[in-house]
Amino acid sequence: DMKTRAGSVSGEASWVKPALLRQHTDKLDSFRMEEPATTKKKKPHEMKQYNTPDEAARALQGMYRRKVARDRMRKILLSSIERVDDGNGNIYFYNTRTKTSTWVKPGILGDEEVLTPKSRERRELLEKKREMGTLKTAETMTLEEAALMIQRRYRAVLCRKRLRKMLLDTITRAKDDEGNTYFINKKTGEASWVKPQLLRQHTDQLDSYRMDEETQEKKPKREFKDENEAASVLQAIYRRKVARDRTRKMMLCCFEKAFDEDGNEFYFNTQTNTSTWVKPAVLGDTEVLTPMSRERAAALEKKRQDGTLKTARSMSVEEAAIMIQRRYRATVCRNRLRAMLMSSITRAKDADGNPYFINVKTGAASWEKPKLLRQYTDKLESFREPEDEQTEEQTTKRKRPVSHNWTTEEAAIAVQGMWRRRNARKHLMKVATNVYTKVKDPSSDEYYFFNKKTGESSWEKPVLLRDISKSQLCSFKNEESSSDADKKAGGERVRAKSHEWTTEEAASVIQGLWRRREARKNLLKVASSVYTKVFDPGSNDYYFFNTKTGESSWDKPVLLKDLSKSKLGSFKHEPEEEPKVKVVLTKDQAARFCTRFVAPHVLRLFFKICCPTCLALVLQ
Repeated sequence: DMKTRAGSVSGEASWVKPALLRQHTDKLDSFRMEEPATTKKKKPHEMKQYNTPDEAARALQGMYRRKVARDRMRKILLSSIERVDDGNGNIYFYNTRTKTSTWVKPGILGDEEVLTPKSRERRELLEKKREMGTLKTAETMTLEEAALMIQRRYRAVLCRKRLRKMLLDTITRAKDDEGNTYFINKKTGEASWVKPQLLRQHTDQLDSYRMDEETQEKKPKREFKDENEAASVLQAIYRRKVARDRTRKMMLCCFEKAFDEDGNEFYFNTQTNTSTWVKPAVLGDTEVLTPMSRERAAALEKKRQDGTLKTARSMSVEEAAIMIQRRYRATVCRNRLRAMLMSSITRAKDADGNPYFINVKTGAASWEKPKLLRQYTDKLESFREPEDEQTEEQTTKRKRPVSHNWTTEEAAIAVQGMWRRRNARKHLMKVATNVYTKVKDPSSDEYYFFNKKTGESSWEKPVLLRDISKSQLCSFKNEESSSDADKKAGGERVRAKSHEWTTEEAASVIQGLWRRREARKNLLKVASSVYTKVFDPGSNDYYFFNTKTGESSWDKPVLLKDLSKSKLGSFKHEPEEEPKVKVVLTKDQAARFCTRFVAPHVLRLFFKICCPTCLALVLQ
């Protein structure tokens, strides 16, 4: 049943309790109708008279025991009863032992204050500090410590007031169809059944929720009486700005931006070791650094303090060009590495739905995603079993990519890259053949591979030697066997058995040599028309400039390494001509080629190998 309280003076009644009496409901008297004048008044309590001193002493002892029992009972209840706010400003009392709650404060507690769970923890913490002797009181504090504590508490009170005022302007109160109260944030539109703690005693001050907020009038501009009032307001605004900047700077030192396995960013507080998905509002649009970017910023700050940091103004043209090229190469390298990872890393899920990552080439699995792919989770392919991949390959034929229309520069760069890769593979294979030795195991009658530098051995063929034929592998010997073979041969290498060339084979070899020579000449001609040698007066040296791409380099291009110094100075920009390569040689061309460009020892070897008909074909 609903209960009402009526005013005894004016006789008015209201459903709303006065704000000053919201915590004093138990002290309000119940409303009584005016009694008729004929009713008798209750007699006052009379003092009991005791006949003997012993009777009075027993009465005093009983009163004392009752008082001690009440104090003990009150102490036991205070240790188990807690005061709780239901979120609407109503207070109820909860018994932690019996797990029961009541709206009425136990009468035995009287005027004793019932603690909330948080205030109980604070009191226990203070009691613990008092027992350990670390609690600082007004008597043990110095003047500086007392001043700091007062200032800190004063700032905390002001901060709570301002925050409460902001919440009162933001939080509104509403009710559902059943009359239950909930709270709405007007700015974010979020609703909650729980009232903010700072507003637990200010429920009556909350505005009711309105759908049409546009009807609210705008706050008029403030008018100042004199210049002093305006100056004080400006000073307060400036102090608030400085305080916000300082707070923002402190929070930037504590917060770090991190990414989870799905690439979603969250914010981690290094002081409290807590994380949140929402960026702190006080940071605004300020960018929160990641741990790696924080280290880079610290390194840059250290260089700036040491005076070793090079900026765009302090750099020379060469240093700036080198830095730009280095960063460009780093970006290209990251993009290529990311593309390689995208083609080899796949995403899978376990039985519980937790994602993990599999390297399809090595078969290794990991819970952590590579850093280069942290923002590319959606582009990773799902893991498939080998059987599924085979069936898919059988159903869909692999299409050959469409041929690309190469320009002269792109073709030259591609040829240079292929030539460098071929030379690198040859050099690496040569080094591998000098390092690895194929040894036969007499016990198993099988061959294994021995690394002479590291001393390691393996039954599996090294990857670097996979392109070497079996005949070359069988010729691998350890140092002792090779030295014995050299001694047996009298210190001279035995030449491999000569091959008997046919007329077609000899002609194809000569044509291949001729084509390579013509291709080198044409490629050199194109390179000489593209590259220009320019003198730098600052360094008193020459550098090479590409007139088509606009790139410059101190290193001589590989295509121009066979040119003499005199020819390098005469480079001019000429219109490029399409290379003309002859595929078929005449007899005169073959003869001139052999006599002019083939070394004598090569001709002698060629005479021994080729048949007489082939010699007649070449030298006729």
